[in-house]
Amino acid sequence: MKEAHKSPSAETIYMFRSYLEMGLRNVFMMMLDLFSWEQLTLAAGLIGAKEQASQIILIYLMSLCYSTGYGMQSPANALIGCQMVQAKVEQARGYFRATALFILAVLIVQISALFLGKEYILNWIVGLSQSE
Repeated sequence: MKEAHKSPSAETIYMFRSYLEMGLRNVFMMMLDLFSWEQLTLAAGLIGAKEQASQIILIYLMSLCYSTGYGMQSPANALIGCQMVQAKVEQARGYFRATALFILAVLIVQISALFLGKEYILNWIVGLSQSE
């Protein structure tokens, strides 16, 4: 019976290093993205309460759009990757097409909802500021 635990080799550590290099760059980019939204919110607060409220609502709506695509990315990568590892290229292509069409449909619905609902959101914000 073979031992279940093995010490990492030099190749494993080298590959992990390349993974960390890519991962840390991604973490840094996401931090800058989040910090820029926070700075926009603070800057909008200097202009006025109405502007800050609309900025916060827009941030939440944009994060909703971003989260949908990001949430689909992980299962799609796993599903397509498993098919590629098993040498089922045609099935992987089918999953890729289905995922791409689904994400495109979700984005169209979200963009339409934002476009059609922007007047309602802006009127709601203006209504809040007039009632104060």
